[in-house]
Amino acid sequence: MLQVERDSWLLWNRARDTLNNTRQDLPEVIPGSSDRLIVEHHLINDPQLRMA
Repeated sequence: MLQVERDSWLLWNRARDTLNNTRQDLPEVIPGSSDRLIVEHHLINDPQLRMA
């Protein structure tokens, strides 16, 4: 369980870093929704993150 939580934390931090770098490219359709959008984007498009 701790391994899963650690992996999720690393994934979230990586997604946050990407979000900070690309925020200007993301439409703010719903305030606060871009965080989940960028995480789902990486889960779909990044083979390494897909396994997490």
